[in-house]
Amino acid sequence: AAVGDGIQPSNATEDIPAVDPASLPPRQTKRKPNANGPRKTSPAWESFTKLSESECPEATAACNYCGKRYLCDPKSHGTTNMLVHSKICPKNPQILSNDPS
Repeated sequence: AAVGDGIQPSNATEDIPAVDPASLPPRQTKRKPNANGPRKTSPAWESFTKLSESECPEATAACNYCGKRYLCDPKSHGTTNMLVHSKICPKNPQILSNDPS
């Protein structure tokens, strides 16, 4: 339509019927729980065990071989420190089997 021909452009929202939000199914906001419990996807968990809250108030994990403890809260610490330790742990049998001496 030309600018001066007197025809008004139609508004796209006029053609869409209003939907009552109460008639919609509820949205799921949480993930389905994992069948095996909380997810531990990092390979660091092969060498570490998470300690109970009664033992340590903060999220802490201990090395299965030497017992060294690291903070492991996923939001603030992560598992990088445990991965680094597992590669250099002096009592880790996987590291000892690769040692040429």
